[in-house]
Amino acid sequence: MASSQFPLLAQQLGVPLIGGDSYLPKIPILKLIKRPYRIEGPFRGHILKIYNYSQSNGGQNGSSTPYFAIVLELKNTRDLKFKLSSEGFFSKIGKALGMQDIQTGDPIFDETFVVKSSDTSFAREGLLPEIRQQFLTAKQQCSRTFGGIQLKNNNLRYDRVGHLSKEQDRTEAAMLSKAMADLADAIEIYHGAS
Repeated sequence: MASSQFPLLAQQLGVPLIGGDSYLPKIPILKLIKRPYRIEGPFRGHILKIYNYSQSNGGQNGSSTPYFAIVLELKNTRDLKFKLSSEGFFSKIGKALGMQDIQTGDPIFDETFVVKSSDTSFAREGLLPEIRQQFLTAKQQCSRTFGGIQLKNNNLRYDRVGHLSKEQDRTEAAMLSKAMADLADAIEIYHGAS
């Protein structure tokens, strides 16, 4: 991991950088083993976490796939469920078979993303035009393979194959952190108004 890249992203977002220190600093031979970097701390009234992780491919060769995650903690007092994913081949098949896809009324956004929610009104009213545009811009500028955003309990989470050592992934993380913070604010305001 190019350790010099995480500080730039942390500084850009104004969120503390954690990690890079030794797991076992008192054992000379093992002090070279460092904790992975992550970004974690207050961000626009929420707690933001950004980090890399790997997921095993399940094979005998021990290979794994790198991912990065953006997690934003918020107050989800009504246990709203929400999912935003990229429109693709399988989602088009799912729609043909009757899978839920809430239309926001924004044709470009609705062609680009699949929206699912336990509250249809929130998906239409809470996804304000400014928020929809931020997600569209992030998808268009950063990633051919947009991950998925999911609200579960009090966490709004984005995961995608990639690694924050890559400039494109860091740019996407910065853009999506801001869009997700706006979405989190909309969720909290919507719950307060309901």
